[in-house]
Amino acid sequence: MPQRYLNTLTFLLTIGTLYALLYFLKKFKPEILKKCGISLEGPVVLFRTAKFNRAIEYIGNKYSKPIRFASYVAIIVSLYLMFVGIHFIHSNLLAIILKSPTAAPVEPLLPGINVGLESLPYLALAAAVVLLPHELAHGITASAFKVRIKSSGLLLALILFGGFVEPEEEELKKTPLLKKLGFLSVGSFVNFLTFLLVTELFLVLMIPSGVLVRGTLEGFPAHGVLKPDDIIVRINETSISSLNDLIGYMKRTKPGEKIIISVVRNGEVLELPLTLAEDPRNKSKGFMGARFDYYYQPMFFSNTYSPLIRKMSIEIYRIFKWVYLLTISVAVMNMLPIYPFDGGRVVYAVLEEYFKEESKREKVKMLVTLYFVAVLLANIALSIRIWGLGSWLP
Repeated sequence: MPQRYLNTLTFLLTIGTLYALLYFLKKFKPEILKKCGISLEGPVVLFRTAKFNRAIEYIGNKYSKPIRFASYVAIIVSLYLMFVGIHFIHSNLLAIILKSPTAAPVEPLLPGINVGLESLPYLALAAAVVLLPHELAHGITASAFKVRIKSSGLLLALILFGGFVEPEEEELKKTPLLKKLGFLSVGSFVNFLTFLLVTELFLVLMIPSGVLVRGTLEGFPAHGVLKPDDIIVRINETSISSLNDLIGYMKRTKPGEKIIISVVRNGEVLELPLTLAEDPRNKSKGFMGARFDYYYQPMFFSNTYSPLIRKMSIEIYRIFKWVYLLTISVAVMNMLPIYPFDGGRVVYAVLEEYFKEESKREKVKMLVTLYFVAVLLANIALSIRIWGLGSWLP
């Protein structure tokens, strides 16, 4: 099995072993699961404990004033995220139809289809970073508004690990509109804050240190010369610190031009000669025939070419890309006016305030949801038709 799948194999074996143990206990020792607060509902494992409820309610009650203030800030931020999401799916759909260069692919994450097996551990970790703070924020805010927590805990759904918080819905319905909006907004707000924090930490602690080779294209000059996980640090006498440096350099090259590529491989700097081919997209430019990615190293090891540092740097960047992608995607998409997304529930909470007749509320909710689902699906369908699946994912 290729080296790149070892992390995934270890991850899947761990998950598989856990499921096997839990289903064994369910069949032969169900009292153990009941005592531990563990239940299995199909492929979903739920771990409930009153300790979670008490901890959430303790935090919510002790820090109720700052939490309430934060929830009102969350309303403003989440409405902005809703606007960003609505603007994006409409403007992007128009850009796709008009074949504008600003168009961006939109697609769901489908493990094994557009998410490679080697990416599953990173996807699972990023999903946990999204789901756990999101649900915890809902629970703590509900407690700050004196809404009791009916149930809370951890969950495992196949490869995805997260949490859940169930407030008393009847008590939540009776809360004033502003508090209800605050409760519904904090999940995306926390995801957005996580996105900002992770991005800032990465930019402070990691610095561009070359270009990572992800693979080569058969039949082109780089094939058999460059290898996956090579780090390009120089071409001829030009230092290459980032992917932008490489793109800028290649724009100035011509087909047939001979270059010397300096790469870091297994801790050593190698100088590899290469004769450029014709770029299939622009016959006047040179072309290596390889897939590249950004490469960052911790600022404390910026001049170190150790294989251990390289491997650690690649892992950190892969984790960052998935966390970056999921936190901002969920923060924005969750606020779209699609029921039962939080954005759709925000719209319904407002409808409850101004439409006393339930049939009218339900009709408006359904129409709004269907419209935005249609726009979103149009983005996805046209993206797949034009770019295929997985053309932009980490």
